[in-house]
Amino acid sequence: MAQNFQNIQVWKDAVEFHKEIISTLPNFPKEEIYAMSSQLRRASLSISNNIAEGCGRGTSKELRNFLNIAMGSTKEVENMILIAKELSYINNEVFTNLIQKIIIIGKKLNALMQRVTKQINQNNKPRKVGRSPKYQ
Repeated sequence: MAQNFQNIQVWKDAVEFHKEIISTLPNFPKEEIYAMSSQLRRASLSISNNIAEGCGRGTSKELRNFLNIAMGSTKEVENMILIAKELSYINNEVFTNLIQKIIIIGKKLNALMQRVTKQINQNNKPRKVGRSPKYQ
């Protein structure tokens, strides 16, 4: 079931988003280096990492699990962006840009999870047992 994660658009978006987060962090106060800045860096990286790890697993169920973890990371990042705005660590322009992008990533992840879930459900449909129609 392993697939090339580099071909998945939401993985590409998550990588680009992480780069934007990294470029934003120097604007945070120095006392946040080991707290919010560090956590925001790890959580934003976790999105693409979990997509990649899920693609390397053997089953669709495992992939869905890792996509679910990636979705949790998008919510964590969204929360930290909201808090960074409230604390005036980022301005309105940066806030709007980042919040829009993380919401889009979340929507794309959700769509991907739905496709994987549909695939799982199709693979788990019960098969009819018995004689073929030819012999009935």
